Amino acid sequence: MSANAQDYYAAATYDADKNVVMAEEFQNAVIDTQNGKSVVTVDLTNVTMTAVGGTTPKEIDKDANVSEWNAIEWKTGNQGDIEFPYVQGTGNPYVKLLAEEVITDGQPTGTYRPAYEYYEPDGSKGLPVSGLYYEFKAKAEGTLVLGVWINKGNRKLFVVDKETQKALTPNVDYTLDGYENGVTNEDGTKAYTMGIPTKGTEGDDLYIWGAKGGGQAIWGWLNIHMKADQTYMVFLHSAQIGVSDVEFEAGTSGINDITNNTFDADAPVYNLAGQRVSKDAKGILIQNGKKFIRK
Repeated sequence: MSANAQDYYAAATYDADKNVVMAEEFQNAVIDTQNGKSVVTVDLTNVTMTAVGGTTPKEIDKDANVSEWNAIEWKTGNQGDIEFPYVQGTGNPYVKLLAEEVITDGQPTGTYRPAYEYYEPDGSKGLPVSGLYYEFKAKAEGTLVLGVWINKGNRKLFVVDKETQKALTPNVDYTLDGYENGVTNEDGTKAYTMGIPTKGTEGDDLYIWGAKGGGQAIWGWLNIHMKADQTYMVFLHSAQIGVSDVEFEAGTSGINDITNNTFDADAPVYNLAGQRVSKDAKGILIQNGKKFIRK
């Protein structure tokens, strides 16, 4: 994360007893039960975040008309051993809601359940209209650093240019730094990885993250270069993604532009787990209460 951020927002924090508390905007979120969604908007100096939480139909007819929705919820979570609180909504981010008849013992029942069409990276099926997704619009060019919790690493993660509806290319247009469950240091502690790899380099594997092939949870920070006055969407293919914090550095062309030359060299250095580390440690570090990157 950047050392001199212009914009910072925490979706979840800790109280004095180390309980996770979601931000006021999510606590006071309006639930639109008629349309099965909840929209939370956060305006920062240079970027606006819109979080859309959805739900699933409880009652649906053959024409996909919904008469009753299941509950919509914003909830908190925590990857506690490295202090990573996050907020997560409900609903898979679907492009189109359909209905399919329930078949029992090979016979149609006359009752229906929801079916979904999901986003494709070429934009051919359109963008999500409900379920959990996030939009970010920059008022200036810069770098968005977004804390994310991905409980299902085998689900495709998309960062999408809303105007073109096409998915950006992982590890080219944006990167993901952080922790992957099961990836540890020699002493058994969780390893912080700069530039988590994707499962593969093409097809669906391009959008599945993790050195272990996407089979594990991941929590860390997306680094997305944003152009001014453009909107970018972040979501999983058919699961929910949690958001920890939002940081925007205007004027940067990427996270590597950030320097740490204003820090007091004599102050102790800590990693993101709050552990004191040596002065020559690499990765995202904290010194004098500020985050910086050393490669």
